Amino acid sequence: MSQGLRWGIVSTAKIAADWVSSIRLHYPEAKVVAISSRSLESAQAFAKENNIAKAYGSHAELFADPDVDAVYVSTLNPFHKDPVVAALRAGKHVLCEKPFCMNVTEVEQMIQVAREEKKFLMEAMWTRYFPVFIKMREVITSGRIGKVLSLRGQFGFEVVGRDASRLTQLDLGGGALMDIGIYLLSFSQAVFGSYPKNVRAVAKFEGDVDWHTTVLLGYESGQAVLDFGFDSAFYETQVFIVGEKGSISVCHPFFAPQKIIVKSVDGEEVLNDPVAPNNVNWNFSESSSLYHEVKYMQEAIAAGKLESEHLSLDQSLQILTLTDEIRKQIGLVYPWDERV
Repeated sequence: MSQGLRWGIVSTAKIAADWVSSIRLHYPEAKVVAISSRSLESAQAFAKENNIAKAYGSHAELFADPDVDAVYVSTLNPFHKDPVVAALRAGKHVLCEKPFCMNVTEVEQMIQVAREEKKFLMEAMWTRYFPVFIKMREVITSGRIGKVLSLRGQFGFEVVGRDASRLTQLDLGGGALMDIGIYLLSFSQAVFGSYPKNVRAVAKFEGDVDWHTTVLLGYESGQAVLDFGFDSAFYETQVFIVGEKGSISVCHPFFAPQKIIVKSVDGEEVLNDPVAPNNVNWNFSESSSLYHEVKYMQEAIAAGKLESEHLSLDQSLQILTLTDEIRKQIGLVYPWDERV
């Protein structure tokens, strides 16, 4: 199966085009065979541009295709749950873009269906599948830097010149928390390995969504300070981890890590895994490495697994529980919150 998993894509989003290009460039073992959209014309245009054999004007048609083994859900943030559940019920494995969904109720429903159907479900938090990130976790679990005491992370940019609607509209799941803060929250979860004992969050709003949010998380062993926003081009986009016996600098861009610097009593070590040069015109920076998550998922399915060892379903649930708590503290309410 790892050599022949056949993929269908839900949505013609820009990230989906990058996802296809990354697979074609680095991991041709994944076969992209179909695309679906709410508009047949949009699906056909995407299929033609990306050399995909089948185009469907509804997601239900894609899920009914017996030639599709797995589905990549790349819809906008608020529209993940329904296609994920429908795909799982149709017997497909599912890779769903981050954030996994928008609240705890939705993620619980998704997980329940995946376990009932005994199908592989994974959040596409691509950071966790970079070789450098995996090496970083190995350094931490080895005890080389001792107990983790502190994590500091920043992520931000100016919205000018970007796809502003999905970032700024409440009904599209906009806001810094769910677009970029989710990366830092997932990173912190991976480092500390548990749900925080204490959560404190403050935010500055522009219109209906959080524009700049700062979060303090208190864990059993240490603390994390996470700062993210849409209000400056000068955020560092790095993570710095301090332990009792050493430190780890996760260099820019931490969300697609290619270099870490480990300092300890044993000295300093630089771990590199740079992205190979290519001439693809990517929609998003570093998208060349999206194939890492696909490669892992195919190998995991071939090994008989039903969820990721790098980001389990329960860990994704922890992260959405945390975003719910942060939203409660800063007063970020989405239109669909009343429906759950």
